[in-house]
Amino acid sequence: MPKGGISDRLSGPFRLPEMDPRAMENPISAIFDLSEQVSEKAFYIRKNFWYSLLFVVLWLGVSVAWFMSALTNGRIRLAIFLFLILLSGLFTLRMLYFDYRFFDYFARRYNAIRFVRESASTPHIPAGDSPFDRFLNYLMQNFGAFDRLINEHPESFIYSAALKGRSGGIHQFDAYMGIPEGSPVLKGPHLPRGLRSRGYAFFLRVFGSTPTLADIRALEDAVQDITALTGLPPRVVALTEGDTGELPENVYRHVTEEVRVAKCKKGDFPYTVQVVTGTEGSYDFVPLISSEGLP
Repeated sequence: MPKGGISDRLSGPFRLPEMDPRAMENPISAIFDLSEQVSEKAFYIRKNFWYSLLFVVLWLGVSVAWFMSALTNGRIRLAIFLFLILLSGLFTLRMLYFDYRFFDYFARRYNAIRFVRESASTPHIPAGDSPFDRFLNYLMQNFGAFDRLINEHPESFIYSAALKGRSGGIHQFDAYMGIPEGSPVLKGPHLPRGLRSRGYAFFLRVFGSTPTLADIRALEDAVQDITALTGLPPRVVALTEGDTGELPENVYRHVTEEVRVAKCKKGDFPYTVQVVTGTEGSYDFVPLISSEGLP
């Protein structure tokens, strides 16, 4: 019989750390270290989830075939037994799906936090003739894929956009980029993974003063109306620059705690309006949103 604990019998990506799980040097750093260890094994855990799902689905298929055969041949007791197995398999499949969604959310959330933490720096306001020009220059300097899309496909970026929603109403935005799913524009190694399969929509509205809660809700309603027609997952930015005062508490709580859900072609897409305030030569983002390649 093998000696030692379970970690002695595991190898490769499933080997457990050689340490007492109760021991730690600092609780805060230990939390980040633990998350990092889980994140490193995310690929293998996702793969195991899919293997498990595949096995359960195949077993359910076999159970259905046996159940129908037993029912056809009049073997009622066997049919009842197989029916119970079928129900337990469906319950197991449901639990596996929920577990996968939870872990996938954890992995994506951790990666977003790590990306923001590692790239934390003062976002300086670049040169430009207006708040809009300066922010556009900032996006092009800091998001390579965004810069390439504008330079290689300028027709995809609309200035002073008047966009029609499902209700028939017209909504004004200072800038809009909408690229449908499957577009060859979204094909390339420099773009985020999976972007081509779902499409991309970027909304920008510039405010002359600090936006109120009514302004943010009106912005959200406009995006909801447009998204209901286009079906593209939205990325929404409200920009203000200059000595416009602090962000009101109700606006701060709204954009950091409440989430809107857009009805897209690929299903529901949760999003948050990001308020960007430019003061004293730098931008302040509320909330911070992790973005790689595209804003």
